Amino acid sequence: MTRTPEITELATFLHTTTAPATTRDLADRFGGAKTLWVEYHRGARIVPWHLLERVVTETIPDRHARMLTLARAKHLYNSAEASAARAEVLAPPPNRGLLIALLATAALSLGALAGRRTTRRKPATP
Repeated sequence: MTRTPEITELATFLHTTTAPATTRDLADRFGGAKTLWVEYHRGARIVPWHLLERVVTETIPDRHARMLTLARAKHLYNSAEASAARAEVLAPPPNRGLLIALLATAALSLGALAGRRTTRRKPATP
């Protein structure tokens, strides 16, 4: 996944919201592997909404602050997901040269097939 500023902002928000808990603490409390929480904190992966919502709900005791934080979390999550989708669409294919070669081969094959006769010949009579 391409890291975007929006993904980085979400990762920073998650890290700030869960501080001072360690990634091991988060894995034990909310599930998932410790390495997955490291990826969420670094912005290498986008934390799933259901998990982010649970983190905010369970870590912020004040109802008013929790509602405001959930609204911010949802905004950051939606922005991160949208930016990841844009980055994926705009990213060049991983091996452009191979893709061009495959397309050229397919075009030549289709041209050869189009040039063939498609009618059946009558069998020769003895």
